[in-house]
This record gives sequence, C-alpha cells and structure tokens, in this order.
Amino acid sequence: MKKIFFLVILLSSKYIYADEGMWLLTMIKSLNLQSKGFNLSEDDIYAINKSSLKDAVIGLGFEDRAFRFFCTAEIVSDQGLLFTNHHCGFDMIQKHSSVENNLLENGFWAKNNAEELPNEGITASYMVSMYDVSSRILSQIPDTLSDSKKDQYLDSLITIVVNSVEDTSHYSASVKPFFEANKYYLFVYETFKDVRLVGTPPSSIGKFGGDTDNWMWPRHTGDFCILRIYASADGKPAPYSESNIPYKPKHHFPISLKGYKNGDFSMIMGFPGSTDRYETSSGIEQMYEVLNKPAIKMRTQVLDIYKKYMDADEQLNIKYSSKKQQISNYWKYYIGQNRAITALSVIENKKLAEDKLLSVITGDSILNAKYSDVFKNIDSIYNLLRELNYVNQNFYEGIIGVSDMLLLPYSLLQFVGSFDANEMNDSVLVASLERIRVSMLQELSNIDFDLEVTVLANQISTFSEDVPAKYHPSFVKEINKKYKDNSLEYLKKTLSKSNFITEEKINMLLGVTTVAQFKKNIKAIDKDPLFVMLKDVLSTYRLLRKTSIPLRDKLAEYKKDYLNILLLTQDTLKMYPDANSTLRLSYGSIGDYKPRDAVHYKHFTVFEGVMQKEDPKSDEFFVDEKLKQLYKSADYGRYEQDGTVPVCFISNNDITGGNSGSPVLNAKGELIGIAFDGNWEALSCDILFEKQLQKTINVDIRYVLFIIDKFADAQNIIKELTINE
Repeated sequence: MKKIFFLVILLSSKYIYADEGMWLLTMIKSLNLQSKGFNLSEDDIYAINKSSLKDAVIGLGFEDRAFRFFCTAEIVSDQGLLFTNHHCGFDMIQKHSSVENNLLENGFWAKNNAEELPNEGITASYMVSMYDVSSRILSQIPDTLSDSKKDQYLDSLITIVVNSVEDTSHYSASVKPFFEANKYYLFVYETFKDVRLVGTPPSSIGKFGGDTDNWMWPRHTGDFCILRIYASADGKPAPYSESNIPYKPKHHFPISLKGYKNGDFSMIMGFPGSTDRYETSSGIEQMYEVLNKPAIKMRTQVLDIYKKYMDADEQLNIKYSSKKQQISNYWKYYIGQNRAITALSVIENKKLAEDKLLSVITGDSILNAKYSDVFKNIDSIYNLLRELNYVNQNFYEGIIGVSDMLLLPYSLLQFVGSFDANEMNDSVLVASLERIRVSMLQELSNIDFDLEVTVLANQISTFSEDVPAKYHPSFVKEINKKYKDNSLEYLKKTLSKSNFITEEKINMLLGVTTVAQFKKNIKAIDKDPLFVMLKDVLSTYRLLRKTSIPLRDKLAEYKKDYLNILLLTQDTLKMYPDANSTLRLSYGSIGDYKPRDAVHYKHFTVFEGVMQKEDPKSDEFFVDEKLKQLYKSADYGRYEQDGTVPVCFISNNDITGGNSGSPVLNAKGELIGIAFDGNWEALSCDILFEKQLQKTINVDIRYVLFIIDKFADAQNIIKELTINE
C-alpha cells in the first residue's frame, strides 16, 4: 500500500499534498493560503506596483555568475541589513580571516558602518517582477528548423526578450525554461554589487555540530551571519565605493518574538537551486549508482587528507575551511540521498508510477499515437549514457573539481587561446594581463601545494583504477607508463618546472608592457608543464562532454514529451516546476515527527541542548566560555521562553539547496527563523517530497537575536531591527 501511495504523489499532481511544492509567485492564487492559516493576501506576497514580501527576499550570487544564486538572504531593516546563514557567508568570513585576526574562530561584529567589510564579487538581487513568455518564445520557432537551428533561434528569441528589459532600464533580466522547456518565464531583477559583512558569530556557534550534525535533527546550530547592501546616493546598484550608502528597501521583515506552537503555519520564500522531482526511474537509478557512489568514494578520500593536514596547521585550517565545508556538505548529502532512495523504495515506486501513466497514455488514442514509447525512449538513452556519465563523474570528482592548483592557469589559458597579436594593442593587453595576474595571485595565496599535490595524486590514482583506459587523458597514460603509476612523483616534477607556483614567476610572465613581449612569453607559457596538463585535462573532459551532447539533447527531447503528457493530463494549477534558482514560495507548518520505531522528535530544541552536546576536545562541539556564562546566569532577556532560549525548530516546508538563509515567516509575514538544512531521513528530497518525514531545519530568530544582543553586545544591530514582542 505504501508503494501505491508514493507512486500517486510522484506523478499525478492532483493528488499532491498541500504542503508539497516550490511555487512560483504567479501560481500562489490557486493555493488558497488563507485556508491553511495565512493571515495576509496574495498581493501582500507578490505585487508589482506596491511593496510586498518578495521585495525583502534576496538571492546571493556572484558577479560573474548571474542568476545562479548560491544562497538566500532577507532584508531585516530599513538600512538594507540582511540575515542569512553562517555557512552562506563562510567563504566571505574565511577571506577576511588570518591567524592574527581569525574571524572564523572569534566572530566579528561591526560597531558602525565604517567597520563593515566589503566582499568583492558578491551580489544581492531581489525579483522585481516575473512574466510567462512561453507564447512569445515557443510560438515563434518554426517546426521546419533542424534541432541545432531551433536552439540558435531559441537563443536569439530569449536575447530579444532580455534586451527589452535591460536596454530600457537599470534592471537585469533572465529567461528560464520550466517543465522541461514546455514553458518559459522572464524574471526581472535589481542586482546590487556592494555587499558587506556586518556580523558573524564564531564557528563554535555558527557551525556548532559540524559534519556530525550536518543534515541531522535535533540541531543546536546558530547558523546565521549578517550582511548589508549598499547603493549609490540615488539608491541604485553601484560597484563598491566608500561613498555608497546603505540601501533603502521597499520592504523589510519585522521580527516576531512571540514564538510558535506545534501545527502553526509557516512559509518560506527563497531561491532553491535544483530539483529533479519529475526524474524517471532509470534516471534515479543512474543517480544512485553512476553519480552518487563515485562522488562519495572520491570525496571521502579528499576529506581524509584534508583532515590530516588541517589538524596539523592552524593557518592551513583557516585557508581550507571553506573548501572543506563545500566538499563535506554534499559528501554527506550523497550518502543520505542514496540511503533514502533505498529506504523509501524510490526507484521501484517511480517505475510503478510510470506504468500507471503509461496505462493512461495507451487508453487515449491521441496520446498513444504520439507518446506510447516515451519511457522506453528515455530508458534507452540512459543506457547509452551510462558509461559516459560514470566517466564524467569520476573525471570531475577525481581531477577537475578537486584541485585549485590544477586550475590556477585557467584564466590565462582562456586568454592565450583567444589571443590574436594582429588585433591586440598594448594598452588592452596590459589591462587584460593585469586582471589575470591579480586573479592568479589571489588564487595562489589560497593554495597549499603540499596538500594539493597529495590530494590530486591520490585522486588521479583512483581515477586511473576505476575508469577504463580508453578514457584516460594523455598525462594519466604517461603516469601509468613512464612513472609506473606514481602520480605523486609526476605531480612533484610538474610543479618543479612550472612558472605558476610563485608570485615572482607569475609577475615575470604577465608583467609585460607590449604585445611583442607577450608573444615571446607565450612560448614559455605553452610549454609550462602545469599549463600543458590543464590543457590535456580540459580537452579530454570537453571531448567526453561533446560525445554525450547528442544523447543529452535527445534525452531532453524525450523528457519534454514526458512533462507535456503530465501538463495535458493533470491539473496544471497544482503542478509546480522543478527548482532552477528562481524565487519560490513554500508553505506548511511547524511540527514534530517520528522517523522510526520508538523515536519521536519534538519540533524545537533549546539552549540546554547546546550544553548537553558540549565536548571541549572536539572542535565540532566546542562551547565558547561566554556562552557558558550566559547559560549559568540564565541571562536570556526578552528571548526567554519557559526558562530557556529556543535554538532551532523544524517545519515541513519544501526547500532544497539555495534556500539556505531563506526567511521563515509566520502567518502575519513576520520573521520567526532562518532556514538552513534538511533532515537525514528525507535526503531523497530533490527527487521526492516525503510527507511523513521531510523537514526543514531552521534557526529560531530568538536565538539569533540572543547571540547578537547578549553574546556579542552588538546593540547597534539590535536597535536597527523592527522587533514585535
């Protein structure tokens, strides 16, 4: 019976439970949120001609990766103050840290605007508006065009739509496909480029529990940090400047100290990154076997080496803290996802659901004539992709994605590849080389070559053993033959002859002033062994990707057919699209759960739990002395509830990666928490919403304010907030 239950909610949207869904804001009128306990109107959430809740929801991104938001933040004051997660700001915090001034270990609290720290390349965007442009795009593509011509035509149509916004305003725009390219939406953003660090607790609070508690409940992590958006004097986006002023937002979230009870309404708005809720059984089987298993194996090896080096060197520990966090987060996620796929019989249930949908198709003469082989076609493409996907995953996890050292000359490689001495003048060359030089030196400062060589040598050896020899790049073949499989010896020799491992040599190669001088240096660059190795890696990887492109294109075509069937046969008002880093709303309720026999988890944790988990010998469960003093004195102020301070709580909101830092709102649209994690029992969440088990883990806003107020004594921040008691 449980399997039949799951197959129904997986593919037949009219049976989807109400709490499931990452909804586009233009879809929310059909949700009837008031019947679920929401006290405001849909126009209070999303409006174009007046301020609304969406104006206070921020996508955090990188200037060179527009609209691929890595986290969410929320505006909490009329001075552009942002709350987000500590792990979202971790890389920013790490870059401002040193052995002498370790913000990761000690925390940081700016007492005024002048002390706030700029973060180069970080952007903050809010969605101004969105529009369904499916008819403007899809209806314009002639059926007579070849597939390649259709793609070109599609790109040109999207460019026209984007330019219609960006050529007439200071806003930026993006058009994204939904439901496997059966629909297209235009998103208009205002993107700010001056984002500064205002405050962060020490990692002993912001990362309390470390890898051990990651994805787990109960939780006692103060996972928050504070940023601020700055704008030009006229309130518009502007690059960093000392003359910029705090941004005046259209809306900021008031904060509620009234708390919540089991069953209370909760709502989350944010920018979830990616889900595959409509993936088929064959796709999930490959996810389990071909993608996750190699990633788990490779990342386990990297983390073991990181731990050895980081435990022995404080400076190196700071330097690699952010990298380790990025690797370990999804390492544990892949483990949990595979576990959940097995425990919840996801592949089997998907297959049953596909069989059920196939019976609907065969029972309809029109659908049967066009789509009778849809699942057979998808399965056949996945079979053809199986080996290529396995090799690509091992290549990424074992070589390309594992070493900053290997990628050090990447920007220079791109420049050299497009360099034309006949079309280049000296001034343009000098400016271009200076940007590359500064970037390379910045990357160089964050690299420990001893650690990197050890990691990469280990991963190359594993790759060589696990991947068929016909897919090996030239340098791996050379290691196997000339160096008798000794990757470490090969890498040490490569580095000993490279011009990219010291500041002096990089300056010598790139610090030229004429095109003629650089032409001479190109010969040395092209012969550099690290440069040659990177070219070999990239050319092999691109060839593998290129080989799979026709198959991926065909798979996309078949998946588009599959989603079109669902759109034709289901109630589209109750179908939400997969996440793709666009603004979504998720509603649900705060509540406890029972993950397994004899285990019942409460819906919130309290300050006592921090002390119960304390382990002075573990950096994951270290408790700061001042925090212990606050506990002993019970100095909780207005953040107290029943003689303690609530720390975290869980809700059944539907979120995924990218939602980290999202505002958790009550029925009045007040901020009650900050979302930061999912739970271990439901890590199949990107492919299945499991109603009985799926939870979002949130830090209670009262614990956030308690840390800011009582622990940090940052009264300047407290005074800036709108707090409803």
